[in-house]
Amino acid sequence: MKVIRDWWPAIALVAWLSFVSWWAGLLTANVVAGTVLASLIIVGFEGAERARERDKEIAALRAALQVERAALVSAEARAATVAEDGVRRAAILSGGHAIARYNLGSMYPAFGFYGEVPVEPHEFGQAEAVIDGLILLLGGARPEKSE
Repeated sequence: MKVIRDWWPAIALVAWLSFVSWWAGLLTANVVAGTVLASLIIVGFEGAERARERDKEIAALRAALQVERAALVSAEARAATVAEDGVRRAAILSGGHAIARYNLGSMYPAFGFYGEVPVEPHEFGQAEAVIDGLILLLGGARPEKSE
């Protein structure tokens, strides 16, 4: 008993230091685990934020694509209307008689109209000039004729 009575401060100090180091180890482990967990959470939030930004960009691109599609459909409709109007004018200028037929689809594939213009044979040159002018107005290029 005398040993315990003489050495109890040293035993208490060793026990206290052991407890403190154990507690510090737990705290260190908790700090490390907490730091790792916090890093994972931050990375997860950043990834989610990037995904949201990417989804917004995709939605904006889809909206722009829909606008472009609508503009293209509208432009095609306008071009078809202009082409039909030009064909009617060419038919009127040529006399409107259905004696000969001038096939725009085979001679002018870039024109976008696959119909026939009624012209009289002696006025064929006049109707051809009108149609050439219409093609140029619409921005097309007349293909070279092979003789």
